[in-house]
Amino acid sequence: MDSFPGTWTSTWWSTVPTGVRWRHVLGNTPGFTLWTQRSGVWRFYLSHLPKVESPSKWPFVEIYFFSEDDEHLWGLTNSLKYLMVDRECVLSLSTSRWEHLNVSVPACTERMVKNRV
Repeated sequence: MDSFPGTWTSTWWSTVPTGVRWRHVLGNTPGFTLWTQRSGVWRFYLSHLPKVESPSKWPFVEIYFFSEDDEHLWGLTNSLKYLMVDRECVLSLSTSRWEHLNVSVPACTERMVKNRV
């Protein structure tokens, strides 16, 4: 796995004081770098890591933004803007191992990846 993805809702992102505050917090965390792309994806990583074949470093936490209604979620970044998934599938969380951590993941991860629910 080349990154650990995270998502934040567009209501959070578009709330200027909140979005600016988190961008400021992540962008000014000692020892870390926040790299933002025009597409809307954010990458957060340790500053001292060597660069790989991109402007960011590896490993990184990749943050995507999404919008939602009562039944669905859809991405706001260029690469995900045509992807719509069932809200229940994404927001019903289970736990999975990633590296040495237990992290929350969508309960239907396999179904999402295979079928683009």
